[in-house]
Amino acid sequence: MMSFATSQASNSTVRQSLDLAPDGDLVFVVGSEQRRLRVHSQQVRNASPAFNTMFQPKFKEGQALLQEGSAEVELPEDNADALEIILQVIHGYSDQVPTTLEPSRLLEVARACEKYDMARPLAFAIKVWLDCKVIRSSKELWAITMAACLFRHQQVFAEATSALAFNFGGSYLDLAREFEAANVIEFSVLLEIAVMLEETRNRLRMDLITYILTKDWSVPSLSRKTKMWPGLIAEFSQQAARLETSSIFLVLKRMQEDLFESVNGNAERLVIACRWNTTFRAIAENFRKGQEITGKLCILCLLKEEHREHE
Repeated sequence: MMSFATSQASNSTVRQSLDLAPDGDLVFVVGSEQRRLRVHSQQVRNASPAFNTMFQPKFKEGQALLQEGSAEVELPEDNADALEIILQVIHGYSDQVPTTLEPSRLLEVARACEKYDMARPLAFAIKVWLDCKVIRSSKELWAITMAACLFRHQQVFAEATSALAFNFGGSYLDLAREFEAANVIEFSVLLEIAVMLEETRNRLRMDLITYILTKDWSVPSLSRKTKMWPGLIAEFSQQAARLETSSIFLVLKRMQEDLFESVNGNAERLVIACRWNTTFRAIAENFRKGQEITGKLCILCLLKEEHREHE
């Protein structure tokens, strides 16, 4: 049975302890708050190749276990909440493990999971967390992208990067810099993802402009050749300009509205406006469907780039 305890430290900070295994032979002292987590060393070793190596007899932690029957290991750089969640999973406390995690917390869990190589025993929990994700901002979407990268979860990574390429109009580098200080993932990886997303978004923008320019804008039903009104030409220019500062999603949303209107009951203008509005809506819909496939990034491609940098 899992039990909690708190003790008052000399510096007036409260240190919480959690007995995931009341008879456990190993205590992790985690984070700046020095949270004490008591666990079974064998379960930890079975779940983590990194911890399994740490507790071998040639290391002091392993020697303490072997000679004294117990050990205490300080992990000051780890996130206590994240490691607690992971240890709850591997100790079988499914009723205590949250089914949803805030993107920032999920990213911390992903970091600890990747650091100690524990993705396999957490596979089902990872699936639940990623399936139940709630995203309210671009920053949270970026956190989900980073978590999926650390979990090596291609499907969620692809979905998240596609959403970033499609729905975000700002600087990916600024997003990367926001996470640099947290030191959750190497900045070189953050930078590589930012560059790949920028390249993807630029390609999508150019594809959309090309799609618009190569479309047949003629109106066969008119009896004579009609010049484009200045307002219609201006609308084309505005759409191209929006692509430089707006997300592709907002541009497509605008294209699905009635951009062109007839003026003073001009029948000829009305025919052209209807035709062009229909064409713009078709472009937006078709482009959106195609983007769902072409806007995604691949973790393997990212890792290949990272591997080449270290060669």
